[in-house]
Amino acid sequence: MGKLTAAVRSPALLCAMAAPVLYLVVNLIAIQAAVADPPGDWMLGPLDRERASARMWTFSIALILAAEAAFLGALDGWLSRRPEVARVVPRAVVGVGYLLSLALAVAADPTSSLWELNDDSALDSLVPAWHFPALVAIGVVSLVAVVGWLVGAGRDRS
Repeated sequence: MGKLTAAVRSPALLCAMAAPVLYLVVNLIAIQAAVADPPGDWMLGPLDRERASARMWTFSIALILAAEAAFLGALDGWLSRRPEVARVVPRAVVGVGYLLSLALAVAADPTSSLWELNDDSALDSLVPAWHFPALVAIGVVSLVAVVGWLVGAGRDRS
């Protein structure tokens, strides 16, 4: 219960921990919107395979990001009992690692043709135009949240 209480006291950390859920929701909505109106019946088979592959990769990436976010929360609770100098460096290392993972997840989006063996992917051309800017916005908000969490780590909690 102590670790959860520590995470709840840090709104910036909660915001950063919400990124995997937002990533999952944005990708699943975009995948569903892309296959809602296929360009032709001949595309249904390949498009269904691409949709299944994109969903599997989306869930896998979101699970990895969620594990990293849970580690951030656990680390925050564990480090809050340490001296101030011993708090900042581990938080910075783990926070930057989390942000790099999130940036990689946004750049290697499962709806792109990167995940297919050939470049004949139709899913990347069918996703809505708001999809990539939404993923970038999740990354930017997470960046601000982790920086806020790191700045808050240097302050004395009372």
